[in-house]
Amino acid sequence: MSRRTREWRLEAADRWPNLQRLLDECFDEELQDRYASGETALDQAIGRRSLEELQVGTKEWWNWNATRSWKKGGLAILPDGFGVDCDHPERRDAWQFMSAVYDRLIVSVRAEAGKDWRPDTHVEKTDI
Repeated sequence: MSRRTREWRLEAADRWPNLQRLLDECFDEELQDRYASGETALDQAIGRRSLEELQVGTKEWWNWNATRSWKKGGLAILPDGFGVDCDHPERRDAWQFMSAVYDRLIVSVRAEAGKDWRPDTHVEKTDI
C-alpha cells in the first residue's frame, strides 16, 4: 500500500466513515462480480442500512463534497480512500458517479424521512 493510499484511506475513515463503508462495500472488486452493476450493488447496500445510517452517510457525502471534492485530487480519493474500484478516466465521470451516489442516498432517505429532509449544510471551514 502506497503512502498516498494509506493517507487517503485514513482520511476517509476519519472524516466520512459511513460513506466509506458504503462505497467500500459496494464497489469492492469481488462484490462487483456478484451484481450486474455497481449501481445494483449500491442499491442493495442502501437497502440494508437503517434510516439513521443513510442520513449520516448523506451528510458525510455533503461534507465531502463541500470540503474535498473541489480540491486538486479531490476525486482521486475515490479508489484509494473510498475503495471505489471503478474506472473513471475523466474527472467529469468521477463527479457524475459521486453525484449518482448522492442521488440514490437522498432519494432513499426522503422516502422514509419525508420529501423535505435535507442534509446538514453546515460545513466546518477548517479544511477549506
